This record gives sequence, C-alpha cells and structure tokens, in this order.
Amino acid sequence: MKVEAFGMDQTWLQCIDCGHKTDLLKEEKFECALCGGLYEVRHNFAGADWEKLMRTFDSRCSYMSPPFGSPYALNGSAVWMYKELINPWLPLGSIVSLHEGHMPIVHVGKNLSKFIGSRNVWMILEGYNPTGTFKACGMTNLVSTAVAAGKRGAACASTGDTSEALAAYAAAGRRLRLLDGLE
Repeated sequence: MKVEAFGMDQTWLQCIDCGHKTDLLKEEKFECALCGGLYEVRHNFAGADWEKLMRTFDSRCSYMSPPFGSPYALNGSAVWMYKELINPWLPLGSIVSLHEGHMPIVHVGKNLSKFIGSRNVWMILEGYNPTGTFKACGMTNLVSTAVAAGKRGAACASTGDTSEALAAYAAAGRRLRLLDGLE
C-alpha cells in the first residue's frame, strides 16, 4: 500500500558539505552523489503557525494511551506527538508506531554524581522504549518514511539494537498492513 507522500518542496536531503539536494524518498545511498558528504533531512517550515503548533503539542500531551498504530500514533507516541517538527509532511497513514519515547528521566544519585564530579546529572532510561533500545525513536521515523516511499520490506546489517528495532517496527508495519514483511 503506497500512501501519497511529500515532495522535494516539502522535505528533502541536503549535503552538509556542498549543499546538494536530493529526494528523500528516492535516495538509497544516503551519501552525497557529488562530494560523498553526509546528508541531513531538511523540511520546509514556511508558513508554520508556531503558536498553534504549541497548543497542538500541549493537547497531545494530555492523552497518551490509545490503541497501537495509525492514526492514534500522534497521541500515543512521545515521538509522533511532535510530528509537525519531526516529519511534518509525512502522511498520517504511513506512521508505524509502538508508542516509543516514553522514557523516564532520573537523577543519577549521589554516588555516580561524585564519580562524575557534578551533582546535576540526569539520565534518560532508553531501555523503557518498546524495543528496549535507544533506536526506537529513530526507527519509527525510518520505517514510517519507508512506508511513505512505497517500500515493501526492510533489512539492515546489524547484530544488535538496530536490527532488533527494525524487526519490531517492520513487524508492526506488517500488522498494520503497511509493509508486506522482511526481505
């Protein structure tokens, strides 16, 4: 199932070295064809009503436990609740979410504070993500963008957190009938 996705005038990849622009949904190498530099994702925020966005984000914070998957991901994911900043032009029907991002932020405690040499140190417990890894918050965006691009499967070369997170999100995409499965 291919969802109507955004175009180059809305979201694109841009080389951080030479400024070359390319299509996010068509690029498969993710290094600049002109200079070999790294790409960054850029969005067109022209015309954004920032006050309205802040009200939208505040309202989404008040409701965080709907059923898994689209379109409820905007209210159930601590990543997608900020969709208009993360991936503003991504079609809602492409979102693959496991309600990622709800991680406690805790003070490290006095013993670790002494070791580090500072009393004001806090940690984000990334293991509370649904995949148990810090990769979940990025993987929801990656798989959702792949769905928008019409990709039917997913694969990666990893022996750890990346492959585990990709498998979880690809399975969720399959359950939502957005992906046909792993290839």
